[in-house]
Amino acid sequence: MSDVIAVRCECGKKYNVRAESAGKRLRCKQCGATLTIPLQPAVAGDSDASAEERSPPEASEVVREPRRRATPAPENDDERSPPEATPIVREPRRRAAPALAGAGDFAPVDPDELLRPLGDARFGRTFVIALVLFTVFVGVTSIGYVGLCVQYGTLMPMPKIEAERKAEEERKIEEQRSAALAKLQPVADPGAARAPAADPATPDAPRKSAIERAMEETSNEKPADRGLDFDGTGGLDEN
Repeated sequence: MSDVIAVRCECGKKYNVRAESAGKRLRCKQCGATLTIPLQPAVAGDSDASAEERSPPEASEVVREPRRRATPAPENDDERSPPEATPIVREPRRRAAPALAGAGDFAPVDPDELLRPLGDARFGRTFVIALVLFTVFVGVTSIGYVGLCVQYGTLMPMPKIEAERKAEEERKIEEQRSAALAKLQPVADPGAARAPAADPATPDAPRKSAIERAMEETSNEKPADRGLDFDGTGGLDEN
């Protein structure tokens, strides 16, 4: 069994402390005073002596430390010194490492968000092209209108242009009509000069063809004209 050191407080409270705690401080549970455990060597005794024969060591007088009085607070606020500010040390921010292509997991992205810049670029390009074409069209139209004004000597050339267009259409229609009438006229027949004149009394009589008129002329010829002799009866003369 280890040695025990007896410690007594001023209030009369007694404590038995182990020798290993020598030099340490102890707070009294009764009055709250702080006690210092004295250093005391172990008591030498016979090994055969029993525990009853051993007398507890005398309690050494403990010197009580005076309590420190709290400093009264100053009445004026000016006398109070502000507490020293503790400097705050900020750690430097760490820059994020650049993400490598193909490294890590890919977060789901809306396809509309990816295609929106392309759609905006296409719309801007189409608008610029349309604006350029409209400007060129207006410029060419203006130049043509100015040329017509100079040609006709007026600021309103459209009435004169319309009159010329109508005159040209009428001329073409007249030419087509003349060509159609020329195609309907009959071709002159050489045998028509020898044909007898038509009887004015019968204007509706049908016109005979050249072959029919030739056959009639042949039938009207006399037999002498053809070198043949016929008798009075119409037969062939043997003499």
